Amino acid sequence: MSSPLPFGPSASTAPRESVLPTGAVAHEGTPGARGERTEPIPCRIPLADGGSLSAHRYPSSAERAPAVVLFTPYRKESWWLVTHVQSTLDGYEVFVVDVRGFGDSSGTSARPLSPTEIDNAVEALAWIAAQPFCDGRTALIGSSYSGAIQWHIAARQPPSLQCIAPSIAFLDRYREMAHRGGIPSSPVWAASTYANAGNSATARAGLAQAIEDFLDPFDGPRWRVESAAELLDRVQTPALCIGGLYDIFTASTVSAFRSLSVPSRLVLGPWGHETEVSDAERAEVSRWLGYWLRDEGNDPTAPGARVRVYRSGDDEWRDLGEWPSVEEVGWAIWTPLTSAILLPVNALLDAAPPPMSTSHTDPAIDVGLDSGMRTWSEQWTARTSFGNEPTVLLGSVMLDAWFISPTGSEIDVHCRLSLVRANGDIEQLAESRLRSSHRLVDRSRSIVRSDGELILPWRPHQTLAPVTPGDQFELEIAFPPIHLSVGPGEALQLGLTIVEPANYGASDGVELLPSTRVLLPRTPRRATIPEFSS
Repeated sequence: MSSPLPFGPSASTAPRESVLPTGAVAHEGTPGARGERTEPIPCRIPLADGGSLSAHRYPSSAERAPAVVLFTPYRKESWWLVTHVQSTLDGYEVFVVDVRGFGDSSGTSARPLSPTEIDNAVEALAWIAAQPFCDGRTALIGSSYSGAIQWHIAARQPPSLQCIAPSIAFLDRYREMAHRGGIPSSPVWAASTYANAGNSATARAGLAQAIEDFLDPFDGPRWRVESAAELLDRVQTPALCIGGLYDIFTASTVSAFRSLSVPSRLVLGPWGHETEVSDAERAEVSRWLGYWLRDEGNDPTAPGARVRVYRSGDDEWRDLGEWPSVEEVGWAIWTPLTSAILLPVNALLDAAPPPMSTSHTDPAIDVGLDSGMRTWSEQWTARTSFGNEPTVLLGSVMLDAWFISPTGSEIDVHCRLSLVRANGDIEQLAESRLRSSHRLVDRSRSIVRSDGELILPWRPHQTLAPVTPGDQFELEIAFPPIHLSVGPGEALQLGLTIVEPANYGASDGVELLPSTRVLLPRTPRRATIPEFSS
């Protein structure tokens, strides 16, 4: 998989490459039998502008075979990419390609997923499909950035592209990467990606642009160009949408699946933003490619069986007919407070982190993507249980929090959901955040239940909304989707930590009001939904 921390080998350790004219290969190589993988053949893919993209070709044992392609900014020599293609993609022509301005590819890149980068990728895909070793059919694989770029390429509708398999991929660069909840996020990802670009011009331009992006609080046209959320209606290629229940991009995975009009499949597994590929994911990708590239097996998008989701709590895989709509879920309301409480406001998000055993994600991922799953402790928590019968939650939990700030200071609210086991062990499930000045919601673009209840808020992030001292204000914060079974003796825990982003020093605190509610997607739907509290 692609990693958010691209600590790949230096360019000096990479094999020498040769430029390939159309129809030629770098050298013969020795393709292995199916189930084996040879050393890669270094090659360059020529571009119409006179530049080229650097690639590693892992040849098939067949004379002609479909091609599976992975585009990455994390350097094609990186160990996790090599492990991925060598262990899971036998029987195909496999290409791992450095995107424009990264690794040994030509050009300069100052921003991720630029139109020029996508132009080059589409051109490279056409070139690969035209080679004598390829049967003319191609597919895209990869995770994180390598997953996100697939949506952009597929929206161009390349003739050779038969299917895509984006894994743990974001759709919206502003909302999911750079300014989650209106809060500047993921600075380590930007710094490490460009610092390790292998191209000094890209490193300088990218780092300078990253600082400007970090300091600019608003969404705008430049972010829209780099985000695939508004391109999904142009995707005409079957898509395997793979997400992790503990990943920060789970909402995008589910949203993409629900937005597509083409054959698609949704898989959510028990992983976060990982660099390793699990056996379950290998099996799903192998089945997917086999069906669309080799005409093998049964249709993985057949109605009634195209959603497979791991369930935390009882720790089992579940095959679902579809992902339920908000009208098909029985929404329970949890009121965690009976009276107002005063929460401290911190100058920094620097509280001692919780134990490593509480999180399913790698510490490097927590830091690299600013996921928040283990990088801060909760200063206030509340718990609720569900009685003697197991209760299943499936969907996005929504925190409808009400505050009063005596000083009117801007605050960042960091919140986390966890499962408390019967023995007291805590397992983190999901994290979310919101800056109070970015709380405005566009209901026309949000997901709203038929009775008017807001379920998934969409924010324009284009104007600031100051807090009036002493007045109540509402923060509607949606968590990424969860699939959870809460058994007898277990509880769901909500945790909060409040930060003052101006960093002028902690204020006297803010009041959290008893009108605060938590909307829980309880399934199956029940005719009467009780209210309950901790």
